[in-house]
Amino acid sequence: MKGILSVLIFFPIFSSLLLLFIKNRNFVWIWSFVVLLFEFLLSLLPLSNFNFLENFQFIENYKWIESLNINYYLGVDGLSYLIIILTTFLALLGLLSSINLIKTRENEFAFWYLFLTGSLVGVFSSLNLFLFFIFYEFSLIPAYFLILIWGDNDKVKASFKFLLYTAFASVLLIVSIIIIYLQFRTLNYLDLLEQIPLLKDNLGLLIFVSFAIAFAVKTPIFPFHAWLPDAYTNAPSSVSLIIAGIMAKIGSYGFLRFLIPLFPHYSIEYGYIFAILSIISIIYGGFMAYVQDNIKRLIAFSSFSHMGFITIGIFSLNSYGINGASIQILNHGIIISALFLISGFLYERFKTNSISELGGLAKTVPILIVFFGLFMLASVGLPGTNGFVGEFLILLGVSLKNFSWAIFAVLGVIVSVIYMLPAFQKISYLEIKFEKIKDLNIREWFILTPLIILIFSIGIYPNFIFKFLQKPSEYVLNVIKKGGEK
Repeated sequence: MKGILSVLIFFPIFSSLLLLFIKNRNFVWIWSFVVLLFEFLLSLLPLSNFNFLENFQFIENYKWIESLNINYYLGVDGLSYLIIILTTFLALLGLLSSINLIKTRENEFAFWYLFLTGSLVGVFSSLNLFLFFIFYEFSLIPAYFLILIWGDNDKVKASFKFLLYTAFASVLLIVSIIIIYLQFRTLNYLDLLEQIPLLKDNLGLLIFVSFAIAFAVKTPIFPFHAWLPDAYTNAPSSVSLIIAGIMAKIGSYGFLRFLIPLFPHYSIEYGYIFAILSIISIIYGGFMAYVQDNIKRLIAFSSFSHMGFITIGIFSLNSYGINGASIQILNHGIIISALFLISGFLYERFKTNSISELGGLAKTVPILIVFFGLFMLASVGLPGTNGFVGEFLILLGVSLKNFSWAIFAVLGVIVSVIYMLPAFQKISYLEIKFEKIKDLNIREWFILTPLIILIFSIGIYPNFIFKFLQKPSEYVLNVIKKGGEK
């Protein structure tokens, strides 16, 4: 499996270049589908050789910029590998959902979409801070253009806010990375693990704060979230799927991969700040979702609220919270992507995202509404769904850390029911406003069915996922323990 990570990164990027010279719509979609299908299948190949007893695997370490001691350094553990599989899987489903929604400049759309997919794989497989930053930047550019060109209504404002906030995070990251390099003359992650935790002076705190804010913007958590509702609402549903389902995970992944392991002392000392901000995100996001009439905007604030659960789980700094947050990173990606797909299918049929303009759809498109209902139940954490597994462990971990935090987090669970169920009721069972039309087609069945299977299979038997997460979680917990002892 030597070189598999490089193939997963650069195969979609290089394959996307052909699309710049192709105008035929059918060829664009077929080529893009074949590329992303192959990419997904390639991402499954390492499963046969994955060692659950090891941490980082499939290592690629080559000298890159020798004069600066910067290496091309790739590797994955169980968490990053699962996120990569999720990335390739959701990218494939998102592309299929775009076929009827994207009517103009399809070749450019597919180019940026494939480029974004490869860049995200690079983000989650980088073990060099400079390489991580490069792929982080590469992922921002296509996301910006996908919102700006193919977005709805306020797409210019939404894309600008997205760019402004993420550029701010980029500046913090690169400045911190430069300071780290000047201090240690290396940016290799595994080398820095032994050195950066020794920084406990003002310089160490400055780097910690910069990393923390950068990842808080990407997650996002309050008060760094202002870009989220506009970006999620105005982006095409397939792009909202990628941004919410995968790109937003860069922040929480950054907390687990970089912030806590590199700065365990400060993570322990200032973790309560992230817990408080997470609680605000959970409750504020829930109440903001409750007052929305636009279904995509409701899903956007719901995502914001649920990301607060992930962050508070991480900063509970115990095994229950970190395991719960790790699996919830994956579960949230599946659930929020499914909800954005449903919103896209509804828009295809009824040309509106307004909840008040929809009604009686349980009679109009009953199968689609059944899928919507199941995804909605997973979102509120119904036992038996994957949403329950992560939230239960997070709440358990948080209650062991600070019971008052857990009380506020539980309030967020209650609020999620309050905004999700009425929205579902309005859309499905109130006054019928549309004639019965064609329900799910074969393409939509193909897109939604695997998501339902994942939601219930993980909800009923999550042990397979926890096998991948065991070593990464143990590693973070050991780092926290050592940081507390120093």
